Amino acid sequence: MVRSVPLRLDGMDSIRNLLIRSLDGMIERIVSLVQKYRMFQEGDCVTVGLSGGADSVALLYLLQELAPRYRLSLSACHVNHQLRGEAGEEDERFCRDLCRRLGVPLICRRIPVKEYCKANKLSIEDGARQLRYQALLEEAPGKIATAHHADDNAETVLLHLLRGTALDGLCGIPPVRGRIVRPLLGVERAELEAYLQQLGQPYRTDGSNLEDLALRNRLRHSVMPRLKEENPSFSTGIFRMAETLRSERDLLETQARELLDRAALAPEICRIPLTGLPPGEEVAAWDRSLLLAQPQPLRLRALRRICADYAISYSNARLLLFDQFLQQTGAVQIEPDLRLVVTGDRCALKRRLLLPSIQPTVVSTDSSQRITISGGRVLRITPVAPLEIKLFVNNCNYQFENLLDCDKIYGIATLRSRWEGDRVQLRGESCSRSLKKRMNAAAIPPSFRPGLAVLADETGIVWAEGFGVADRVAVTPETHRAILLEIHQEETQHDAG
Repeated sequence: MVRSVPLRLDGMDSIRNLLIRSLDGMIERIVSLVQKYRMFQEGDCVTVGLSGGADSVALLYLLQELAPRYRLSLSACHVNHQLRGEAGEEDERFCRDLCRRLGVPLICRRIPVKEYCKANKLSIEDGARQLRYQALLEEAPGKIATAHHADDNAETVLLHLLRGTALDGLCGIPPVRGRIVRPLLGVERAELEAYLQQLGQPYRTDGSNLEDLALRNRLRHSVMPRLKEENPSFSTGIFRMAETLRSERDLLETQARELLDRAALAPEICRIPLTGLPPGEEVAAWDRSLLLAQPQPLRLRALRRICADYAISYSNARLLLFDQFLQQTGAVQIEPDLRLVVTGDRCALKRRLLLPSIQPTVVSTDSSQRITISGGRVLRITPVAPLEIKLFVNNCNYQFENLLDCDKIYGIATLRSRWEGDRVQLRGESCSRSLKKRMNAAAIPPSFRPGLAVLADETGIVWAEGFGVADRVAVTPETHRAILLEIHQEETQHDAG
């Protein structure tokens, strides 16, 4: 549907002058917002998201007027959502004709909104928005200007209030987000329509925007007019409020980041190297006492920042639960693979790597073997020639710690996981010690332990991953036959090629 209501001045100079002053004031507000948020730099390429509606058509004209001031290279992008049949095709033709007449380069994209929403279980509104921004980001070489205005911002704040919100929801639509800029946020819809009337420029109207099925439309058609009857400057007032709240939120965000930097602790890691495994379960850790000493609003903002940084889903209610848990001790699963662990003065995020137990496998001491173990790793067992044994003995190194004298192995050698009660006297030690205590002392997470490799003969352990060989099977200058045990990350087909 095309709307065009030419304004007839009929020679009335006073009305003409009033309109000119009003237009000048609107442009001044737009320029002020652009400068305040540094939306444009000289020479920027700016792509207007052009639907064909009044807002985006007005934005295109206004940016054409401002382009010389910033030496902008202006283009437009129209996204056809393929939802409105022939009306959508007419929108596209309208945009093509408009841009051809204005001499603005135009890119048109078609996006399969219905299929995308069905595949991703999204509402049409959410799916269309996601795909629209994706298309704009793909097509725009530089900045993207969208036509959100003060009424859109006020509607967004009201929506958040109706659904329940905190500080962030009251901050409204951000003037700048990455490459996306919104120069019209300080201007009302009626001003943009009056501007197009003055130009005699028609625009397209989406019939679905006139229906009251969606909550936003009901707010637009029923609630906003009543609020503006009470306060004609309601939308611009909400915009000013949102600007103030954004400043306060940004200050709080800065303080939260600084707090997390001060409270950050080095993650606990294994004290022995384990090939192909993370250094430990802890992803990050913070000083619990320092966090608890802060006012709750700052602490909640810090928890929110943690959730955003580590892809943890959150809501205001969930942040309050996290804050309550911080004042206790224990562990809680907050994501399928992530736990929040609070102990003493430490608050940590831990990601569990559940390594499966190793199935007992008989090992040959006479030939090379390659055995897949847990964690996508491989144990390689390689016979060592007598001359090489002497080199290892003379150069104490990693290989020497994992070199076994085959003739000292009693009976059948079996690769397996740790068993309860396992003990080992390592090379150079004078007594045995339980493998469990060794793992505790080495800070090996319990979730790693079932997947760590142990080689045992019929007497007991002869080698343990990360700890090395038992004293009774260590090589000496008299050793004639030996095997070297090495763990590697399993090669993928790509790596092997």
